[in-house]
Amino acid sequence: FYVGSMVVAVCLIPHNNELLKDSTWGTYSVTLTALGIPEARHIVNFVVLTSVCSCFNSALYTCSRMLFSLSKRGDAPKSFGSVNSKSSPWVG
Repeated sequence: FYVGSMVVAVCLIPHNNELLKDSTWGTYSVTLTALGIPEARHIVNFVVLTSVCSCFNSALYTCSRMLFSLSKRGDAPKSFGSVNSKSSPWVG
Protein backbone atom coordinates (compact mmCIF):
# COMPACT_ATOMS: atom_id res chain seq x y z
CA PHE A 1 0.00 0.00 0.00
CA TYR A 2 2.80 2.41 0.86
CA VAL A 3 4.74 1.85 -2.36
CA GLY A 4 1.59 2.06 -4.44
CA SER A 5 0.50 5.31 -2.83
CA MET A 6 3.97 6.79 -3.34
CA VAL A 7 3.85 5.83 -7.04
CA VAL A 8 0.52 7.64 -7.36
CA ALA A 9 1.93 10.71 -5.58
CA VAL A 10 5.04 10.77 -7.76
CA CYS A 11 2.92 10.45 -10.91
CA LEU A 12 0.56 13.27 -9.92
CA ILE A 13 2.90 15.89 -8.43
CA PRO A 14 5.87 17.38 -10.30
CA HIS A 15 9.17 17.39 -8.42
CA ASN A 16 9.38 21.21 -8.56
CA ASN A 17 5.98 21.88 -6.95
CA GLU A 18 6.17 24.98 -4.75
CA LEU A 19 4.41 23.32 -1.83
CA LEU A 20 7.05 20.57 -1.66
CA LYS A 21 9.71 23.21 -1.00
CA ASP A 22 7.88 24.26 2.17
CA SER A 23 8.91 21.94 5.01
CA THR A 24 5.46 22.05 6.63
CA TRP A 25 3.79 20.30 3.67
CA GLY A 26 4.15 16.55 3.24
CA THR A 27 3.93 14.61 0.00
CA TYR A 28 0.48 13.24 0.75
CA SER A 29 -0.87 16.65 1.77
CA VAL A 30 0.35 18.16 -1.51
CA THR A 31 -1.16 15.28 -3.50
CA LEU A 32 -4.55 15.53 -1.79
CA THR A 33 -4.54 19.32 -2.23
CA ALA A 34 -3.76 18.90 -5.94
CA LEU A 35 -6.70 16.51 -6.23
CA GLY A 36 -8.98 19.25 -4.86
CA ILE A 37 -9.58 17.87 -1.38
CA PRO A 38 -10.04 20.83 0.98
CA GLU A 39 -8.16 20.83 4.28
CA ALA A 40 -5.95 17.96 3.14
CA ARG A 41 -3.26 18.84 5.68
CA HIS A 42 -5.72 18.38 8.54
CA ILE A 43 -6.93 15.07 7.14
CA VAL A 44 -3.36 13.74 6.90
CA ASN A 45 -2.57 15.01 10.41
CA PHE A 46 -5.67 13.24 11.77
CA VAL A 47 -4.67 9.97 10.10
CA VAL A 48 -1.13 10.23 11.51
CA LEU A 49 -2.44 11.04 15.01
CA THR A 50 -4.83 8.08 14.85
CA SER A 51 -1.96 5.81 13.83
CA VAL A 52 0.19 7.02 16.70
CA CYS A 53 -2.63 6.44 19.19
CA SER A 54 -3.12 2.94 17.79
CA CYS A 55 0.58 2.17 18.22
CA PHE A 56 0.49 3.48 21.78
CA ASN A 57 -2.53 1.33 22.58
CA SER A 58 -0.79 -1.75 21.17
CA ALA A 59 2.39 -1.02 23.14
CA LEU A 60 0.39 -0.55 26.35
CA TYR A 61 -1.38 -3.88 25.85
CA THR A 62 1.90 -5.67 25.07
CA CYS A 63 3.67 -4.14 28.06
CA SER A 64 0.93 -5.13 30.50
CA ARG A 65 0.89 -8.72 29.23
CA MET A 66 4.69 -8.92 29.36
CA LEU A 67 4.77 -7.65 32.96
CA PHE A 68 2.08 -10.19 33.86
CA SER A 69 4.06 -13.04 32.26
CA LEU A 70 7.31 -11.95 33.90
CA SER A 71 5.56 -11.82 37.26
CA LYS A 72 4.18 -15.33 36.86
CA ARG A 73 7.68 -16.56 35.97
CA GLY A 74 9.17 -14.85 39.01
CA ASP A 75 11.19 -12.27 37.05
CA ALA A 76 9.07 -9.28 38.11
CA PRO A 77 7.33 -8.24 41.34
CA LYS A 78 4.38 -10.48 42.23
CA SER A 79 2.01 -7.50 42.28
CA PHE A 80 2.21 -7.35 38.47
CA GLY A 81 0.52 -10.77 38.40
CA SER A 82 -2.70 -9.46 39.96
CA VAL A 83 -5.81 -9.66 37.81
CA ASN A 84 -9.18 -7.95 38.08
CA SER A 85 -12.63 -9.60 37.91
CA LYS A 86 -12.34 -9.90 34.11
CA SER A 87 -8.94 -11.66 34.37
CA SER A 88 -7.12 -8.64 33.01
CA PRO A 89 -3.73 -7.79 34.53
CA TRP A 90 -4.74 -4.44 35.98
CA VAL A 91 -1.51 -3.64 37.86
CA GLY A 92 0.69 -4.15 34.80
